[in-house]
Amino acid sequence: MSKQILYDGQYLKVVRDGHWEFVERTSGKDVVYIVPISENKWGEAEAIFIKEFRIPLQQDVIGFPAGLVGDVDSDEQIITAAYRELTEETGYEANRMRHLVSGPSSSGLSNETIHYYLADRLVKIGEGGGDETENIEVIKIPLHKAEGWLQEQAQYCAIDTKSYIGLYWANRVTLE
Repeated sequence: MSKQILYDGQYLKVVRDGHWEFVERTSGKDVVYIVPISENKWGEAEAIFIKEFRIPLQQDVIGFPAGLVGDVDSDEQIITAAYRELTEETGYEANRMRHLVSGPSSSGLSNETIHYYLADRLVKIGEGGGDETENIEVIKIPLHKAEGWLQEQAQYCAIDTKSYIGLYWANRVTLE
């Protein structure tokens, strides 16, 4: 049986393929998730998180910067989107961006693929905060305290579980 489109919106489609219903993005299927690591004035690694109100959850969510590939330019490369989203959301520019891992974000719900990157050797070039549709708060936490901090913050807002994957990699990849 071929795919049947059940709903075709501006940003999402709901599709049926056989007995399975799932969603597809209208502007591509790739997402970048960036784990930015900076150094404070004492040379200690710091994780840069973002906090943003998310309408589907009706609450603030803490995570790392992320975004769609190709939502600005349909020919955009994945790595280009990673650099763009990092600067747009945090105000930092990375002098090094390393691919960590890629895979489905929710294989039973969507055909979306998420690409994780570690960004380091950062330079502050702006305020961040996102584009005109976003209101993002940028938060720096010492890397060695980040996991405990996220657990504390879970009392007040939602924690994007991809943050823990990001911390896993940040604690294992050489920052030198």
